[in-house]
Amino acid sequence: MASAMIPSVAQLMAARDVKGAREKIGLAVKTTMVISIPCAVGLFVLAKPVISLLFTNKTEEELVTWYDKWMYLFKNMAKLNARPVSFQEKIFDRLFDKAKIANLA
Repeated sequence: MASAMIPSVAQLMAARDVKGAREKIGLAVKTTMVISIPCAVGLFVLAKPVISLLFTNKTEEELVTWYDKWMYLFKNMAKLNARPVSFQEKIFDRLFDKAKIANLA
């Protein structure tokens, strides 16, 4: 954003329009904040799931919570040939039914 506004700010400064340059810089900062603050909040909220998905190497026997099981499924779905024993809860029925229809499991 900053590099995109340099030509217009330089043009305004060359024309000695300091007020216009300040307004342009202010608009660029506000626009950048409108984009970056929601992104920062999203990264903060999604940090644990993303880190868990990327770096958790739990085995099927180590899965305790539903969160652990979902992360295991997301990470290992392509490797599964059948429904694992620890995924017999009703919450997983729909997922495995869809996988069966799509011949994914």
